[in-house]
Amino acid sequence: MKPLIGEFARTCPICQRIKPDRRPTQGLLLPLQFPTRKWQSIAIDWVLGLPETWRKGVAYDSILTVVDRATKMVDLLSTQKNCSAVDTSELLLLNVFKYGGLPSRIISNCDPKLAAQWWLEFCNVLQIDHHFTTAYRKLDGYPATH
Repeated sequence: MKPLIGEFARTCPICQRIKPDRRPTQGLLLPLQFPTRKWQSIAIDWVLGLPETWRKGVAYDSILTVVDRATKMVDLLSTQKNCSAVDTSELLLLNVFKYGGLPSRIISNCDPKLAAQWWLEFCNVLQIDHHFTTAYRKLDGYPATH
């Protein structure tokens, strides 16, 4: 009987409408500052689940996308699905920072490898502000930084 009542409460439209929202109030969204020079602020994200491609004896199945927020120029870096924070930093150093210089800000999704202590220390040493997208925003409305 208890499972039937639970299932009814989860699927009943009236129960769902009058159910109180117990989540904390969400902060206001603020637009990001527009960069003043090329490659000053970049956004990174992964494209996963691609078919394997072999190059020089290594299988690649993912792409790390790097977008310059000022010019919208995109750099696509082939990588592997299981690359770590160290691998990501090497990709950025060898393929992006080498040509565009060090950015002052990196914006990324809430990937666990970019929330790792090593990545945060990497950004701290290079004096790069790392910001997460809105899923990790603070309640006062400002983007979360680490």
